Amino acid sequence: MNFSNKKRQYNYKLEEAEYRYFTEERLFYRRRNPVEKIAQRIPKPQIEGTFTWSDELRCNYDGNTQFLPVEALEGCLPLEKLNQHLKPGFRLEVVVRPSLDPSITTKSPEIRWFGEVTAVCGFYVAIKFVGELNRRPCWFHMLSEDIFDIGSGLKQDPAMKWLQYRPLSLLKPMQCPKFWRRGSTPAPPVPRPTEEILDEFQAELHENRISEPKIFDQLRHLAHRPSRFRLNQRVELLNYLEPTEIRVARILRILGRRLMVMVTAQDYPEDLPSVEAKDRQVQHENVEFWVDESSFFLFPVGFAMINGLRTKATEGYLEHSRRIAEGSGSYHKDDVTFEQLFAGKPDISAEKLNLLKVGQKFELLDPLSDLRQSFCVATIRKICKTPGFLIISPDETESDDESFPIHIDNHFMHPVGYAEKFGIKLDRLAGTEPGKFKWEGYLKEKQAEKIPDEMLRPLPSKERRHMFEFGRVLEAVGQNETYWISPASVEEVHGRTVLIEFQGWDSEFSELYDMDSHDLLPAGWCEFFNFKLRHPVLPVNDPNAENGEYD
Repeated sequence: MNFSNKKRQYNYKLEEAEYRYFTEERLFYRRRNPVEKIAQRIPKPQIEGTFTWSDELRCNYDGNTQFLPVEALEGCLPLEKLNQHLKPGFRLEVVVRPSLDPSITTKSPEIRWFGEVTAVCGFYVAIKFVGELNRRPCWFHMLSEDIFDIGSGLKQDPAMKWLQYRPLSLLKPMQCPKFWRRGSTPAPPVPRPTEEILDEFQAELHENRISEPKIFDQLRHLAHRPSRFRLNQRVELLNYLEPTEIRVARILRILGRRLMVMVTAQDYPEDLPSVEAKDRQVQHENVEFWVDESSFFLFPVGFAMINGLRTKATEGYLEHSRRIAEGSGSYHKDDVTFEQLFAGKPDISAEKLNLLKVGQKFELLDPLSDLRQSFCVATIRKICKTPGFLIISPDETESDDESFPIHIDNHFMHPVGYAEKFGIKLDRLAGTEPGKFKWEGYLKEKQAEKIPDEMLRPLPSKERRHMFEFGRVLEAVGQNETYWISPASVEEVHGRTVLIEFQGWDSEFSELYDMDSHDLLPAGWCEFFNFKLRHPVLPVNDPNAENGEYD
């Protein structure tokens, strides 16, 4: 980055199309040079009634609130070693908004100055402006359009036509024109030359400005990368009310990895179930069913027909999927294909898949359970034709009505003995006295064997497991009510399984999640995607209850 003394010219007569002004937020948005091809996300007004992390972020200064790091949640933003770069002391450029400098207007050049990270909390970073000794650090979303890598401004605008570097504390006293009178709007301060300001801070910035990676360019690229799915694509969806049944659904909304998929009238062979049926997967007003793109609920077009699963769909779809299963048909442009849905799934060798056998036992965090607070004993009922897929069911029922398909690479199946080893409740089977269940005797009684441990996911690294400390806060998706996301905290850690407590709820509603679950999100996810974050449910006698929600 070259801070030369070359005189720069400023163009204050910027085209109106260069800006979009948000009156309520006092923010403006500038369209950047398209040559840079930097993905953009226009700021949006905050959703009415959404919870914000402002109080918790202020408490973080006093050490009263700790946030779960982004890197603890693998797959949320797959940026390697994020914490090694974005940590206290990291230098960056910050856009100075009107809330920090009221002299800035929509007709002003974009003002930037340099800041230093003092804390990182989820997707939020606390930044202290360089040279601002008396100003407290300000909180920014790390994926916002307000923070950049050192040198980004000069790279995007070498001629400095629409950008200035200007620190708040080094402004000259306000110079007022002759026509200014008391009571009128103050005239804006006259900025000092950019070179003069930069020269004063050049020595202080020299240490860090070159060696830092382009961390924010990478973050934005990952956060704004287009989804591999499209709106209105059709996908096969597991019926959570009847898990042996597959239905056809449409992708109606996309937020990052999260998809809203609904069973619609165009793909249903009869009238849709009524609202009274309380089927969360059926399209009705104010009904939404959200899943991660890797959810066990989702299957590509033709999966059910290939594996002999019961499918509830129109005659036209059944014939279409039958031709795909036989290899005599081709996909429709709106079909979600095997390659599209299973991109990123690990390749498992045929030799390893041969280790899986019908009747093998394991421990299951049942993904279809109403409240996930314990494990259960489960069995492989069938090996699917699609490599890597199984039909499984809990042993508490001998009926096939509770069986469902799932890929072996999932975070619900655990090896025999996992619950006892890590202190998780294992549901007792009918006819077994409490505390008397023993795997050795059960396997002998059923003449069964356990799934080989190497077929199931290993424990995450010790370093990552230690990030899930008690009390660390995050955002968590309701595992049954997938349409809401709530502020939550880590209550207990059991191996790779964590007990998550929803803020404002009794512990009886806490649920078990896997550390790899995409239903666990860093603080700030909802703000970035403009998704409502539910307020904590508060007791009736709580003085703050008027801000909470009640069911």
